[in-house]
Amino acid sequence: MTEIITEKPATYSLRLSFYFWMTAIMAVLVFGGFSITYWQPMATSSLAPLPPIVHIHGFLFSAWMLLLVTQSLLVNVRNVPLHRSLGTFGIAMPPWCGFLRSC
Repeated sequence: MTEIITEKPATYSLRLSFYFWMTAIMAVLVFGGFSITYWQPMATSSLAPLPPIVHIHGFLFSAWMLLLVTQSLLVNVRNVPLHRSLGTFGIAMPPWCGFLRSC
């Protein structure tokens, strides 16, 4: 007798964990705090002239915070290979941010 084996496609189930909620809360606090002094004035064109390094610094640290939330979400949907490949990129971001800070 022949058995027919069918493979189910990989499905990702969303299982929000403690780590996701903590990174989400951190992102809300970071973006909420900086929106008052940086993002809102920049959006309304009332931001005082700043050196370009300040904008680069703000962009990199905002991108790193978004990457942190994305990394946590990827683990929650069990997409660990993408989480790991993005992690190598995330490891490289803080040294550049530190270098720019010293400029």
